[in-house]
Formats: sequence, C-alpha cells, structure tokens
Amino acid sequence: TIIGGTAAIARGMLGGVLRGVLGRGRTSKNKQRQLEKEEREKLDMNGMEIIGGVGMMEDAMHDADRSTRSSLFPALHQESTIMSLGTALYDAPRQITHVSIDPIEGKLMACCDNLGRVQLIDLATKQVLRMWKGFRESTTHWIQFPHVMDDEIHLVKYLAIHSRQRNVVEIYRLVHGPRVGKFDVKFDGANIVQCSVILEG
Repeated sequence: TIIGGTAAIARGMLGGVLRGVLGRGRTSKNKQRQLEKEEREKLDMNGMEIIGGVGMMEDAMHDADRSTRSSLFPALHQESTIMSLGTALYDAPRQITHVSIDPIEGKLMACCDNLGRVQLIDLATKQVLRMWKGFRESTTHWIQFPHVMDDEIHLVKYLAIHSRQRNVVEIYRLVHGPRVGKFDVKFDGANIVQCSVILEG
C-alpha cells in the first residue's frame, strides 16, 4: 500500500514538473513569436515610411520637371479642348490618304483615298462636287491662273492630280471643267511641291 501510494505521489510530482516545464516552454515560444511579430511589424512600418518618402520625392521631382517644361513650351501643356464632330463622311473601307485645301479661299478640299478616287468637296455644304477615278497613290495640288473676261481679271482654279502609280500628272479646271493638261513623270518617287505665288495688279 505504501509503495503504491509513493508511486502515485511520484507520478503526480513528475507530472507537475513536466507540465511546468512544458508550460514554460510554451510560454517562451509564445513570447518569442510575439517578439518576432512585433519586429516584422516594425520592419513593415519602416519600409512603408521609406517607400512613402521615395514616392514623395519622385512626385516633387516630376512636378518640378513638368513646371520647367511648361515654362519652356506653354502651348504644349495647356488643357485640351473638347471638340464635337459636326459632319462625318463614312464610307468603309475607303481610307483618306491625302488632303489639300484651296490655299486662297479655303472653300474647297480635295482628298485622295486608297481606292484610287479623288473627291472635290465643298467645305461649306459638305457636298461632294466632283470625283475622279483611277488615281491610286495620288496627291492633289492647287493652281490659280488669271483669266480676262469682260475686261476684268478673274482667277480660275485648277487641280493638279499626281498619280505615283501611273507616273502621270493631270490638270483639271474647277469646278466642272475639262482636263486641260497631262504630262508624264519620268522619275519614280518624284513629288510636286506646292508654291504660293501672289499675283499683283
């Protein structure tokens, strides 16, 4: 009986000691985890402060650079103007490749497209006044020539159409006049240069 009681007491004491040791071990592990968590939080906060500081420095440098560019080129940094579309001519798959406007009055516009058409458009009414076909890879250029009628000098408009595919230039009197000239271009890649000439008298 005594031995059995002694064994029970010994087991109880041993269990208490083990629980105490294990408890202290668990407590120390929990404290260690808590300390590691706090250290990680401190590092994260420091990293956020560093990142925030760098971001503020970059913003300041960007603002300074933008102000410098604005002072040098103010027109390029003005607020954009929203414009509404008044009239559109949609004719898929036609794509406009070249546009030229009457340089004197600005009332007529000639445009070339990828289908080999050249259109003459009245900018006031937005109507197509005339169309030429068979002019692929073309550009248009304006000519004005004085014409005497009833003792008065009138400026007659002509449109020169240069087709690079055909290597030819054709000249038409506007608006519905006939073709008045045609000549071949002997060199590939040649361009017509539009020149402004002021007629006096």
